[in-house]
Amino acid sequence: MRDAGYLDLVLETLRLHIPVGVRDELGTDAASMNARLLDVEGDRAAWEADTPVDEQVIRGAKEMRLPVLSDDLDVLGAILDARLRAYTARIMLECLLYRRVIENEAYDAYKRGLSRRMRYTPSLYAAAEELHWEIRKEIG
Repeated sequence: MRDAGYLDLVLETLRLHIPVGVRDELGTDAASMNARLLDVEGDRAAWEADTPVDEQVIRGAKEMRLPVLSDDLDVLGAILDARLRAYTARIMLECLLYRRVIENEAYDAYKRGLSRRMRYTPSLYAAAEELHWEIRKEIG
């Protein structure tokens, strides 16, 4: 989302909880996002650098019973196995359109940017396209 240009819009629109490892992966951007992103709750020692980032995401979602935002198929699979909801960067783009944070022209530009960086499985792509057209029917 950052590389496609719409991460800040997602952060302004949604409240996200992230583990330390994800914040660390964001590198220099982490400081500017600190006020908008929250650490997972609980034992801080469980979220230190020794725990793999994917495990931090999965564990945090399970403990807090929250949906996950990820494009990693292993993470998405583990979240679905835990009977939690999961969303991709593409679905976040659809969310921005649905909430009218962006207009169709901006949506198209962000989608092109995301498409240059991501390759979704056919089933994930088809589901996102179906959602997109349902949203377009509703918002015009």
